[in-house]
Amino acid sequence: MNEEVKTVLDRALTDQRGSMLVVGIPMGLLLTAVTYHLIGVCDAALLAELLRFSADKTAFESAIWHSRGMNVVAMLNVLMTSLSAVWASWNVLQNSIGFVGTMCKAPVPTECNGHTEAEAQAIWHQMDSHQNDVKTWLGNQGKAIADLQQVTSSVTPSIALNQTVRNGSGPTGDWLQYAVSISTSLIPDDNIDAVTGQSVKANYPRLGVATSLPALPLEAAPATAYCKNNVIDLVPDVSEALATRLGGHWTLDTLTTIKYDWKANFKLSANSMSCLGFAPNNHAAGIWFPAKYSSQQYHEYAFAVWGFAFGKNTRATAIDNGVKVAAGTAAAFTPPDVFTASQAEFYYDCGGQAWSKCQDSALLSPGWTARLRRVRKPSAPMKGLFNALAIPASFTSGLPTNVQNVVSSPDALWNRSQDLIH
Repeated sequence: MNEEVKTVLDRALTDQRGSMLVVGIPMGLLLTAVTYHLIGVCDAALLAELLRFSADKTAFESAIWHSRGMNVVAMLNVLMTSLSAVWASWNVLQNSIGFVGTMCKAPVPTECNGHTEAEAQAIWHQMDSHQNDVKTWLGNQGKAIADLQQVTSSVTPSIALNQTVRNGSGPTGDWLQYAVSISTSLIPDDNIDAVTGQSVKANYPRLGVATSLPALPLEAAPATAYCKNNVIDLVPDVSEALATRLGGHWTLDTLTTIKYDWKANFKLSANSMSCLGFAPNNHAAGIWFPAKYSSQQYHEYAFAVWGFAFGKNTRATAIDNGVKVAAGTAAAFTPPDVFTASQAEFYYDCGGQAWSKCQDSALLSPGWTARLRRVRKPSAPMKGLFNALAIPASFTSGLPTNVQNVVSSPDALWNRSQDLIH
């Protein structure tokens, strides 16, 4: 091969390598951008998944705290019922012992099984002399229980909020910026009317420490309702225990001997009494009246809790800037803040029955629990939910700016939340 041909071949190969290099550089940049894009997609998917877990955890944990508060109130109601049963039983038993005493008079004391009228009278006088002491003691205990119910009602929503905020703020990793729970119990009675557009505060005040503070969906229940439904059934057993403690069980045996159905008659006697007569100013806790019925749709949100999780965009920004570099552009783009929402509720386990069947007895046993639900936009009366929340300034001032911006725009928040796939 002569020198001229060799020179031509070398020049051709050089031109081909140059062309391949010119084509290879853009291809390499393109593949780099595709790699960054795939990483960004994966990060976005992971961010969405982790935010969902955080929102679920926030909503569910808050609902659990609410259910704990409801169970505490339910147990306090049980104690209130027990005190009422003691008072009713005391009075019914005292009257019955006086009746038995008349049966033991000579010359026909045969039904008293060897006991005398004097024994019955001694027990009667013993009960009569301690009646005021019993009444005072029961009244003080009832007042303490009623006060504790009010404190529990107001404190529980705050505990739920503080607990979820503490778990969802601070050093929460590369993904989660902030998490917060919102519940309708955070709306104080002073703001209820403005939110619902109805006179709820005056007609159905909730059971709390003050109308300016949050409260569970509870209200002061009429004592008579609890008397009729619960206390009466306890009277026979409590009466029997009292009679035994006072050494007068033989009086009940005497009533049984003459075929007097004292258990049924004790219930009838208690039915005509005021079960909370020892403390007429006290009250039991009942379900907030609007939360019982569906006509105003309050039941759909009275027990609802929402959880919001806000993600960090630092990783997304880094990935996006990497794509920009790979694409040969210097303009940086900051992705918008992302957040997601979850919903939970605290509810009473009715054993498969409808809420309407067990709502009157839902605060007489600790059957409250929590569950996650599909996210639903609050009904029209709840449109101003966040505007009505009485969150302390010390709390709102500590919120990140982007969280404050979202929370301060209820319409935008709910419009965004209802478009989420749940």
